[in-house]
This record gives sequence, structure tokens and C-alpha cells, in this order.
Amino acid sequence: MIDKILSEYRAGIDNIDEEIVKLLVDRVSIVKKVGEYKNRSGQKGSIIRPGREATMIKDITAKFGDDSIPKAAVAQMWRIIISSCINIEEDTKIAVLSNKDYPECYWLSREYFGAFSFMDKKATRTEVIHDLKEGRVTVGIIVLNDDESSDPWWSRITNNEDRPKIFAKLPFIQLEESKKPPIIALAFVEPENTGEDESIWVIKADEFIQPTEIRNFLENAGIEYNVIEESRELSLITMHNYLIKITGFITQDDKRIAKFLKDINEKYNSRPAPTEAYYLGSYAIPMTFSKGNKNA
Repeated sequence: MIDKILSEYRAGIDNIDEEIVKLLVDRVSIVKKVGEYKNRSGQKGSIIRPGREATMIKDITAKFGDDSIPKAAVAQMWRIIISSCINIEEDTKIAVLSNKDYPECYWLSREYFGAFSFMDKKATRTEVIHDLKEGRVTVGIIVLNDDESSDPWWSRITNNEDRPKIFAKLPFIQLEESKKPPIIALAFVEPENTGEDESIWVIKADEFIQPTEIRNFLENAGIEYNVIEESRELSLITMHNYLIKITGFITQDDKRIAKFLKDINEKYNSRPAPTEAYYLGSYAIPMTFSKGNKNA
């Protein structure tokens, strides 16, 4: 009797699995049609939609009750489904920083994009960004901080108008907030507003303008931020560069940035050099699940 009951349960599971397979096949069929449509309409660049992907995962995860499958597992499953479909639409290639100091970049990249994605390990941030800008890869994975260099990558990249954007922070799905320097994903994509985002900027100001003054002007413009890292740019005029994280989705055309630059440059008459601000990208705030309750 017990074996018969178990057999019935298992048959029910098998039937549901068949339905899941059919639905996934249908999903892939639609994904292929989307790719074909984009090709016909001449759309260029990576097909990654970071904001849509993050919102989709959060919305689907929220549909599962606390007594159901752990939400962290749901989020991870849908991340794999999304990544596999991206690989169908485009030939995803990833350059990832991987050395003795940051081995986790490689593993978190596999977790986010899937073990089936092409990964090319690089020893430095410069190599990753170079391959990305040259079109050898579609995505670059690096550590945001660059405290080992007096000329950090985030300061150099601002010299190029056609620069890749930060679109994700890894890990996106976690059981506790990481205390390590942020790992980021860059690509030639436009970040999207999800309503729960952080934005990364570089502020370049004459070294004689005190950090407290910069903070006052940013706060007066309605911008909440934290300084991640600083550097000095030595030239005819020494500039002080600030890598900052701003709360919210703040892009280059944001009125608050325009107010900040107008006010600070008016006060200092834009001499000997104007203060400038460069948008490096935005990302959805990662999903964090409690260790004690993975549905939290």
C-alpha cells in the first residue's frame, strides 16, 4: 500500500515536471522570436535588460508563500532561466577578474550568468575593460574598488565618452550582506530604473575644494551618497577624484546633478578647472535573504 501511494505521488511529480518542461520550451520559443525581431529591426548592442531581469526575479519570488520552496532558491532558479535565455539570444562572452586576491569574482560570475556562459579569466581590471571595449567580450566582471592603484580604472574610464556602464552588483542573491568590496558587471547596456537602485558616479574637483564643500553642494542638490574611494590626478592642475555611491537611480541627465555642478562651479567661478561629474552606471539593490529564514 505504501509503495502504491509513493508511486502515485511520484507519478504526479513526473507529470508536473513534464508541464514545466513544456512551458520552458514555450518560453524559449518566444525568446527566439524576440531575438529575431530585434535583428530585423536593427537593434544593436547587448540584449541584457538589467532592470527588467531584477524586477522579474523580485516579482516572481514574492508570489511564493513562506511555507513554499525557499525564496532564495526561487530567485536563483529564475536567474539561471534568464541567463540561459540570454545565451540563446546572443553569444554571451564574459571577461572576469580572477587572481589570488579576488577569486570570488569568477564564482559569482558563474552564479549570476550560469556555468554554461563563456568565461575568460583576466589578471587585472585593465585587461577586462580593454577586452570589453574592443568587443572581444560582451560583459566584464571586476571589483569596483581599485585601492591598489594610484590611477584607478574608474578615474581613467571617464576620459572615454563611449564607455561601458555598470549594470549589476554581485552577488545579486545573497543570504547576508557582503562586507567585501563590491563586485560589479559592466557592459554596453543602459541601466534601468527598478525603484530600488544605487548609482555609481565619479566627481572630479580641484584639490583646493574641500570634501566638506562638495558634500554640502551634493546634499543641497538632494543627493544622498557615500564615498567609496578617492584618488589624485596629477597634471597641470591637480584634481581630486571621488568614486561615490548615490542612493537611487541617478543618470547623467538628472536635474540634481545639474544643480550640483551649476552651484559649485558658480561659487568657484569654474577656475582653475571646473568640477565635473561622470555617470558610471546603476544597479538594482541585491536581494538579501535571512540565514535563519530563507523566505525572509
